[in-house]
Amino acid sequence: MRERFISYLRNREIHHKEINGLIVFSVNSLNYVFEDQERDPNYFRLMLPGVGKWNDENIQIITDLNWDFKVAKLIKTGEYLTISAESFVYSEVNIDVLFNRIITLLGDVINEYRARTKKGDNNDIEQ
Repeated sequence: MRERFISYLRNREIHHKEINGLIVFSVNSLNYVFEDQERDPNYFRLMLPGVGKWNDENIQIITDLNWDFKVAKLIKTGEYLTISAESFVYSEVNIDVLFNRIITLLGDVINEYRARTKKGDNNDIEQ
């Protein structure tokens, strides 16, 4: 899955780095992370890590967004909020469409979260 995703990024001229086994890249000023698992070649996860500090006051907004978007989930990672989507892929047919859709979806979720909380926090994973 990793090589297929790297090919996807290269075909779109999206610069990426590999850091500690993760693929880090930016699209539309958002910093994404791609993760796969060697033991399961069909699995991958795309994330927007550290999109803001965790705030217990926003739990209902987070619950509502998780319900509304279904595939993408806002989760607590330490003191921060991460948006994540996972998938299993068993065919390369339209896989680029899947990658595009998940990247777009994660961007939509952070935009909606910011709109509902009226916050403009930027995610800050080191590039």
